[in-house]
Amino acid sequence: HQGMPVLIGLPGTHAKWAVVENNTITDFRTFMTGELFDVLSRHSILGATMHPGDEPHWDAFTHGLTAAQEHHQTGLLSTLFSTRSRLLTSNLTSSSQGDYLSGLLIGHELCGLASSLLRDVPATTLI
Repeated sequence: HQGMPVLIGLPGTHAKWAVVENNTITDFRTFMTGELFDVLSRHSILGATMHPGDEPHWDAFTHGLTAAQEHHQTGLLSTLFSTRSRLLTSNLTSSSQGDYLSGLLIGHELCGLASSLLRDVPATTLI
């Protein structure tokens, strides 16, 4: 796709996203999603009740993604506490809270990406 912008993602503790057009980086963003997960799960009220299970809870992760998508306009700070409130209302277990939080954080990252970098990038192919 010569001349068309391409989005390249480098996942990690600090995920990096670059838009490349005509062999030139035209936009670049870093998201501290992994580090924020670590801080919240180990040093906040959200992590106080988290007890990671042996297996991933994909349904909780998906619910986190969905919550981020549905509430992205109000922002991450307004949705973070749902990690705890869903435990208190029996919608999460202590072993699925981390997966929900992970989905919530990644979901907000992707929503932020969609509203900024993806506006000018055609259909995305995952590799």
